[in-house]
Amino acid sequence: KSSERSGIGARRLAPARSGRHPCTARGTHLLEIGDATLSEERRELRRGGALVPVQPKVLDVLLYLVQHRHRVVPQPELLRGVWRDTFVTGASLARALKEARRALGDDGRGQRWIRTLPGRGYRFVGPVAEKTEAPVPGGAPEFIGREPLLAALERALDAAARGRGGVVSIEGPAGIGKTRTAEETMRRARLRGARVAWSWCAGAQGAPPLWPWTRLLAGLGEGEPGLLPRGLPPQGGSASPAAGAERFQLFTAIADRIVRRAARGLVVLAIDDLHEADAGSVAMLEFLAHELPHRPILVIATLRPDVAERRPDLERERARLARHGCVSRHAVDGLDAEELTRLVASRVGAEPPPPVVAALLASTHGNPFLALEILRAGAPSQSPADWDEIVPRGLAQLLHDRLARLAPETREVLRCA
Repeated sequence: KSSERSGIGARRLAPARSGRHPCTARGTHLLEIGDATLSEERRELRRGGALVPVQPKVLDVLLYLVQHRHRVVPQPELLRGVWRDTFVTGASLARALKEARRALGDDGRGQRWIRTLPGRGYRFVGPVAEKTEAPVPGGAPEFIGREPLLAALERALDAAARGRGGVVSIEGPAGIGKTRTAEETMRRARLRGARVAWSWCAGAQGAPPLWPWTRLLAGLGEGEPGLLPRGLPPQGGSASPAAGAERFQLFTAIADRIVRRAARGLVVLAIDDLHEADAGSVAMLEFLAHELPHRPILVIATLRPDVAERRPDLERERARLARHGCVSRHAVDGLDAEELTRLVASRVGAEPPPPVVAALLASTHGNPFLALEILRAGAPSQSPADWDEIVPRGLAQLLHDRLARLAPETREVLRCA
């Protein structure tokens, strides 16, 4: 379950928020091993097309050996590579190897795929073919545009890797691509070997204070029962989970666990939808910001720019956070015509005519979520003049959520209109 939040939140795969799956239109990288197919992106092993149940550490052992198949992997290196944050004995590795062999239809006697070299280590000896699977029709689009923003985020990753961490705030209206940009940055952080963890804020769903931080700690392997005091009210019940010395001790405990993880290398954390957080979670981020200029820690937060109007309590905490020199804010703008053309082409498989792109740009102002919702509703098969009649399900839900914040009298006027 930890993998659900370590990269992309499980709710991001729900139909109402589709278009955010990590397997993009560029395709999925696959490793073919005999009749088996191994995917690191999907974290799965299939044989004959059927999914093979594999425990996470067993899959990690298999992936590590396949990725280093050109040489013998010593046992200490394999233990560090798979259980880098936990001390385990050779017995744990032996069990994982047994299960990895069994998943491939191998065993310790035949050693057709994984060979044990006494006194030296282990080596993956079977043939491996690499290929890229074509994207599933209707799947997520490739990451398009945002080159200046991605360059700024890359510089933030470079600085954090050198021990000068910070907070990056990605801001923009709903559907503009904040989460998608954060996901792409996390993907690049993983390629650097960073330890990453993902969380999202669920204030409207009654989550307790500091819930995004408990998710981050769990993603880092630093979750600990009893870290937060019991009986905390749901978000909105209080501005902070505790006061005075108790709050300071709690914040210190959370920060110490993150700093301890960063002692082993670059750590990148993501907090999605910060505008839905309790004020205490933002205060925790401000507390951690004191440590970041001297640590290999980067925190990526996404939020909407209207937080000051909707959440005065949250805006006060964010104002304190913004005073730190390690905090940078970046706005996400809509796609331009060329980028929107690529987006439509990646979805429908053909480059759209300029009039269609122009109409789509005028209707959505380059908002990728709105554009994809219109595409899902079948608009490309209709004339641009008909698009005003289309209200896709995802767009309707987005509008419903925003209108629900208005006064009842205002909503009634809109209904009449």
